[in-house]
Amino acid sequence: MAPGPIVLILGSGPRIGAAVASRFHKLGYQVALVSRPGSDGNGPTRTPEGYLKIGADLADAEAYAGIYSSVQEALGGVPSVVVFNAASLTPAAEPGNMFSVPLDGFQRDFDVSVKGAFVAAREAYRLWSSESEANGGGAKRQFIMTGNKLARPRG
Repeated sequence: MAPGPIVLILGSGPRIGAAVASRFHKLGYQVALVSRPGSDGNGPTRTPEGYLKIGADLADAEAYAGIYSSVQEALGGVPSVVVFNAASLTPAAEPGNMFSVPLDGFQRDFDVSVKGAFVAAREAYRLWSSESEANGGGAKRQFIMTGNKLARPRG
């Protein structure tokens, strides 16, 4: 039996990312997870569920080509579904004053949440376009953004 389709989850935390991974796994997908902690630093690893686990800084636009390449090498194909669930939120230095967010933190948040989504979608489109040309159309592809928000710190 051929391996199932692939889902790539960019930003795989313990809540939304874990739930999305479990759901796609139950639907027969091979699952690739990407998060900051990711793997042990020596390349992709496997979770107890058998998911591919990749560590990457999703604020780094240069990281995305390597992520897709790792998925192709380890799982034998291009993801048919990409879920962008990454988020970054720098707290304001003065609670309640959004203009007190340090600029370096604001830039990192933008690099993850906006630029990261753009680069992830662009790379998926590039791969899907190449694959479609090679096999006369290819399967349907989906890029999903969760609009993830980080949990507000309790205090």
